[in-house]
Amino acid sequence: MSENSDIWLLSDQAILKEIGKFIKQTRIRQNVTQEQFSKKAAISRSTLSLIERGEGASLLNFIKILRTLDALYVLKDLKLREEMSPIQLAKGIMPTKLRASSPRNKGYSRKNSDDPEW
Repeated sequence: MSENSDIWLLSDQAILKEIGKFIKQTRIRQNVTQEQFSKKAAISRSTLSLIERGEGASLLNFIKILRTLDALYVLKDLKLREEMSPIQLAKGIMPTKLRASSPRNKGYSRKNSDDPEW
């Protein structure tokens, strides 16, 4: 992706095309044909071709491709950064949230939308 482009302004389809360009350019720089690469990545050549054109991919195939390209580094920013309070930091306690919670007392109602209003 060019340095001047702002990823936030791109549509989902445009992002898929940029990912496809990255994969294709990286594969070509490594001087590997689609046929050779697809065998090494354990995907079909037609799947690779679709992905390189920005026509979608499963997440599993995307990971296989990045691993084969030795480009898993692009996923490094996906790591969640935990925020710790000063007390947790002092005690060495790592916060771990196991599930999301629903908003409380903020106009949120658990009533079924089909229930009559009283």
